[in-house]
Amino acid sequence: MLRRIIFFVVCIVCLISCSTRISEAATNCNQSFTFLLATADSNSVFWIAEDVGGECWDSRLIQIVLENTKDTAIYSRLGYPGSWNWRWLGERIKGVVCQPAIELRNENGMWGVPGLPWRVKVPLPDSALFKLFQEEFNAGRERSWNMIYGIKGINIPSVEGIDIKLAYYYPEGVYIGYTISKAYYFPQSRYILVFINQPRMASGLDTMHGFLLLKIVKESGG
Repeated sequence: MLRRIIFFVVCIVCLISCSTRISEAATNCNQSFTFLLATADSNSVFWIAEDVGGECWDSRLIQIVLENTKDTAIYSRLGYPGSWNWRWLGERIKGVVCQPAIELRNENGMWGVPGLPWRVKVPLPDSALFKLFQEEFNAGRERSWNMIYGIKGINIPSVEGIDIKLAYYYPEGVYIGYTISKAYYFPQSRYILVFINQPRMASGLDTMHGFLLLKIVKESGG
């Protein structure tokens, strides 16, 4: 009798555990980012829309304010995915004075456009950093990676021909072993905006995409 009770309890625990894992795997929160504009003020403000599908069904407007001494991220929650493209926001965007944005093109893994003397590409892998991340990932601590390691845990894109510094990174992305999905150059403020695709997924099959803002510090020969 006791053995039957123990067996029954074990079965219940296993069912609960499996149910929890299935629930986690079913969220499938899939991010997508859309660059909207960059203001032409003395302190550049970059407007980016984030939509999240799956069970996380959400949308928000992200405004990155970059100043000399600090950066600030303002998050404004919107009604539903794609609502940033709704008429009320679209009309307001039309009234904002923007700086020009040049969308870079992917040519065999090198992002650029004719006339630019430099190209953006995925950095060479840091084997030690990747091994450390793999250990954290296997332990289920991938979501706290940026909180623990900060900028030390980021493989910054390589830009040949210029010196850059990381001005801002979206804190929910993971910037190791990624690919570049889109990139923009802002000649007025001398920033480069890089959107990344992270093939690994967090628990619950949630994506860990993100974006990086790079500041051009010095051009070759400059």
